[in-house]
Amino acid sequence: MNIKTDTKEKFRVLRIQDVTITENLSAEFHTILDEHFATSPYNLILDFSQVGHMADSIITLLTDVYSQCLENGISMVLFGLQDTVMLSLREKEADDLLNITPTESEAWDIVQMEEIERELLKDNDLE
Repeated sequence: MNIKTDTKEKFRVLRIQDVTITENLSAEFHTILDEHFATSPYNLILDFSQVGHMADSIITLLTDVYSQCLENGISMVLFGLQDTVMLSLREKEADDLLNITPTESEAWDIVQMEEIERELLKDNDLE
């Protein structure tokens, strides 16, 4: 699986370069995501702008990882999804479970807003 990584202060952007993410790549993608979370506390932005098709197992993996992110106070945002990929997400009813935005700029904004929200909630818990 071909992925380029761009690390910022509060998040990491994984740019998926594959046009199709097949069932065979599911385990490799899972390993890549596991390594990301094992090596950093970074929030995660996934760039799907190159991906035209993904296997159902990838959709399941994304929803599982997103749930784990929520439990651990980490943001995960997907952006640049092509129509065919969005249709697959809708068919699996995963589009409502994931944090999806059209542009990278909006993904950055969501991560920053969620960081602020977590800080505010943490401050309220201390009171």
